Amino acid sequence: MLTALVAMSKPSTRLLNQVAIRVLGRPLTADLPTSQNWNLNALVDAYDADPQALQTLLAENKDAAGWLLHPQRARQSGIPGSEKKMAGVLDKALRPGAGADGVRERAWFNLINGMGAENSPWIGGSWGTFKDSPISETLAKNVVPYLDQFARGQSKRDSGTAMRVPVAMTGPMEILSRSISRTMR
Repeated sequence: MLTALVAMSKPSTRLLNQVAIRVLGRPLTADLPTSQNWNLNALVDAYDADPQALQTLLAENKDAAGWLLHPQRARQSGIPGSEKKMAGVLDKALRPGAGADGVRERAWFNLINGMGAENSPWIGGSWGTFKDSPISETLAKNVVPYLDQFARGQSKRDSGTAMRVPVAMTGPMEILSRSISRTMR
């Protein structure tokens, strides 16, 4: 019902992100196996029209990246092309120069922390990966400006100084790293 409101209007950032938190925070199986995930499709369309709202959601809600970027969310949506569509919206929200620098940096920090934190299901592999996905290509292309910051943060983490940063690149982060390497060649 809330996503219908989002689909039929141009909601404020606050309303759009409140709807996204409700929709994305539900169990992955809430729309499966009997129906296509039109709720996700409506959100992606709304964020396509307002990518800074997605940037704000990722920056302000530490769980949003994990919910949105669950590898099965787009793949099991039942809507053809949803993974590519989501990659396009992520590109608009996370590319260098998009929106406010500080908000974009916090969005990247939460995204990397969410995917690379030691207690994340991503590291254990229970969520799968983005192998051969337009989403991983988009993330790899746009994370490059932040790699130095993350490397310095990882170094501080490994040296014992208190700073919450992602762990070594394994699982999806390893795939992201390989994609970056290919992009930079």
